[in-house]
Amino acid sequence: MARDAAQTEVDNLQDSQRALRQENYRVLRVVSRKAQRTKAQLRGVRGHLHSIEGIIPKAKNDLLASTTALAEADKTVTYYRHQNKAYQRKIHILQLRSDRAPRAMENAISMAKKTAHKRALTLSLRHRGTFTPQARALARALVKSGCSQHTVATVIARVAHAMGASVKHNMSRRTVQRAILEGGVAAKVQLGHEMSHTASLTASGDGTTNRHINFDSRHIAMKVDTYLAKPLTSSTVSPVTSSSIPKVRLLGVDSSVDHTSETQVSGWKKKIGEISDTYSASPLAQRESGSFHPDDFALKLKGMNGDHAEDQRKTYRLMGVWKEEATFASLADKAILTLTWDELRPYVDTAVDTKVDEAGGNAMWEALAPEEKTVRDLAMMRALSVRLGTDMLARLPEAVQQSLKSLIWAGCSMHKEMNSVKGGDRTMQAAWTLLGLDPPILLANRDNAATLELAPTTTESISVAEERVLNVSGRGGVKTTSLAGAMFNHKD
Repeated sequence: MARDAAQTEVDNLQDSQRALRQENYRVLRVVSRKAQRTKAQLRGVRGHLHSIEGIIPKAKNDLLASTTALAEADKTVTYYRHQNKAYQRKIHILQLRSDRAPRAMENAISMAKKTAHKRALTLSLRHRGTFTPQARALARALVKSGCSQHTVATVIARVAHAMGASVKHNMSRRTVQRAILEGGVAAKVQLGHEMSHTASLTASGDGTTNRHINFDSRHIAMKVDTYLAKPLTSSTVSPVTSSSIPKVRLLGVDSSVDHTSETQVSGWKKKIGEISDTYSASPLAQRESGSFHPDDFALKLKGMNGDHAEDQRKTYRLMGVWKEEATFASLADKAILTLTWDELRPYVDTAVDTKVDEAGGNAMWEALAPEEKTVRDLAMMRALSVRLGTDMLARLPEAVQQSLKSLIWAGCSMHKEMNSVKGGDRTMQAAWTLLGLDPPILLANRDNAATLELAPTTTESISVAEERVLNVSGRGGVKTTSLAGAMFNHKD
């Protein structure tokens, strides 16, 4: 039994071995198939890994770019978060300001009113440390009206005080004096500018004495621009425009050594020369390339006006000589620029020959001093200018000649009116006797009054001296006016 059991055990073991071998074979087959599939999968994985290895650098770059972009995006987000917070703070501040705006507006209006009122009550005569043109013009107007230079500041302050204002920066006497000098220079520049652009002008003058000092006044009449239509520029200035109006300009009142006609004409030339020099050196003349020569005044002079005294008539004649010389010089200058040398040579040769002949010949001319030669050369040039200008004037049409030579004289009727007053006074005095009326009382001076007190009452027994006293002693309104002038405005 034991044997059978062992045999059975053996058989069982053999069956188990066979079953195990079969299982092992089956497992091996399964494992083999799995191994083959695994190898195939490994080959696929290896191929995939190979492809992945090619993608990894690009992926790394993309990852780096994505990381950088993310960092930038983070920064942007952070920036906008801060901006948002800042805007929120600004919005909050604006809301607070908006809430305070009505009160701030009220305060601003109140302060503006106070400031405007304060400024309105304060007159500042300076701008950036310099007295304004308006202040200087005001000073000149006050002095012209009779205010002394050292009281101008006081007058301005008192007028401002009367209007409820105060003055800042008072003007000293020297400042007022400088303002007057500036006004004089500006007036000369304006006169030079206007005379250089006008087509024609007339002049008038007269003289008088004050405490034995001669004074001459001079005026000119011409058409000038109103300075209102356009700003003054070189492109808009024209000699005669639609806005030009007639004006009388004062050239000045100047003292002179005497009242002769020669002195008066010399004063005219001196005054015009000063205006010419001032205007020619001014920025206005330089900006518009303008010029004004004293002879330009004589060329444009078309008329003279004065009283009927003989010195004024002679002054008119001398001014005519100046105009004639200026006309000849102007025409001679134009001829020199237009004529050829062959046309000019006869004039020059004649002038040179005349100069040498007047000196006594070539030998005497060479023996003259250089200074004397210069004087004679200048005289020759003046004579040449007159001769050349005379010939050029004769070649012009008659109408043009008349226009160049035109110079009208007009007399003043003041002396005629004074003579009529004197004649009326004498006629009235004669009417008292003719009508048997009592004349006004005799207004004799102190010495004549003493003589008349001692004279007899009847006219038959009076002496020649007493008769003369009666004749020279005046009476009536004319004598009263004369005595009042001697008392209240005596020349001495």
